[in-house]
Amino acid sequence: MAIEQTENAANANFEDGLTVPETGDSFNNTCNAILPALLQQAGDRFQAVARNLPGTKDGVVVEVPMSSGIGLTDHWTFGNNGNVSGSSGGFSWTQNNVASPRVILFSIPVPPKATIKGFAARLRGNVGVGTLHAGLPGTMPVLSLVRSPSDGGAFVTVDSVTDASASAAIYDAAHTLSRTIASPHAILASEAYYLRFAGEGGANAVVNYLGVFGLTVTYGFDPT
Repeated sequence: MAIEQTENAANANFEDGLTVPETGDSFNNTCNAILPALLQQAGDRFQAVARNLPGTKDGVVVEVPMSSGIGLTDHWTFGNNGNVSGSSGGFSWTQNNVASPRVILFSIPVPPKATIKGFAARLRGNVGVGTLHAGLPGTMPVLSLVRSPSDGGAFVTVDSVTDASASAAIYDAAHTLSRTIASPHAILASEAYYLRFAGEGGANAVVNYLGVFGLTVTYGFDPT
């Protein structure tokens, strides 16, 4: 009688070879002592591999290349921020204009037959220029997942999140703006996808303060 096998990725053993029947093994020995363990380990290894592939069922977080940023050069600048000197790190996209439009787009990879489960941006309201914001900006940053239709039509917003920092001090410090999509979005293979970041504006907005340090997308894929 056949039963469903319960696979366990944590039990996967990639160090030792699989145990297989030898020529001349009896049918009973093969069925009772060898095949169950062989099939169990094969299934465990499969699950372990699947959980480390982009777009797996449990979700894989993928870093979006900062070089994919597309924005007006008179509104956004990519370079070393004020927190770190020289070439030791701390690079970000910094908002150098608080007038409209304040948008920068980041192209994201779209694996086939996958869903997008969430997205996030790492930012600081102050990248180290000294004085903090006098108060929260009148228009807070918004991060959106958008898709570009294959017919060249207008962007379609899949989901978005607005920075809800409770104070200027929290906003100025390093923090993450993230969104988990309630119903994971099934990727349309013929369309392009972007993370759209709209910076700060209105009262208390300050030039060269807001910086975006990194972005991520969480993919999911149910092979069933």
